[in-house]
Amino acid sequence: MLLTVARSMTGIEKASDKMTDSTKTVLFDLDGTIIDSEEGIGFGRRREIIMKVLAINGSAGKDGNTAILINTIFEELHQAGFETEMVQLSRQIIEPCKACWACGGRKNCVHKKDLFQEIFEKMTQADGIILGSPVYTANISANMQAFLERASVVTDMNRDADLLKYKAGASVTAARRGGAIAALDAMNRFFMLQNMFVVGSSYWPMAYGQMPGDVQKDEEGMETMRNLGRNMAYLLKALEERRNG
Repeated sequence: MLLTVARSMTGIEKASDKMTDSTKTVLFDLDGTIIDSEEGIGFGRRREIIMKVLAINGSAGKDGNTAILINTIFEELHQAGFETEMVQLSRQIIEPCKACWACGGRKNCVHKKDLFQEIFEKMTQADGIILGSPVYTANISANMQAFLERASVVTDMNRDADLLKYKAGASVTAARRGGAIAALDAMNRFFMLQNMFVVGSSYWPMAYGQMPGDVQKDEEGMETMRNLGRNMAYLLKALEERRNG
């Protein structure tokens, strides 16, 4: 499908999807808003481009400190008009990669004993991805480690497909004391192998707390999450404008 865009002097872009047997005309505002004039929507009525951010919570505990950090980011994304979804790996077992290489050309893992296939498909459909994990033994959780190892093999075996290319990624971690930087590095390195953009904040995206809810007492950590959410929204909108421009 070929999308042809023509700019008008009124600040509106007109785009035509040229297909073999039909032509669809779509109007874009320069801010990325779609105005569809030929599909019964009516000229001047706007249909926003809905962008989505997927978060994967690798914590063994459901709705704990890591989930609180992710939801704090989500609050900023919701204010900016984004859809969000959190997948929690609590009470799940993500099996490690079996090194069978059967994912080559299939764009996903072939093994179906766990939720990997479903979650990875969600990743490929999302505009932004958040990885969250508590610090376990100065690293990420076992489930998150297994998930990222399998995801890395799938993308590597399907390199020409660019499954995650140009998406925005952010990592967050909750720590009792030490090990947070090592956990963040493990998750951010996954993004950097995928031709993705890594979102930063006003400090390392981590917060301190042991028992569920304790991270809310870390004022700097919570503000870091809010800044991260605003920065992710800014980057995703800029990327979308670039694609439309």
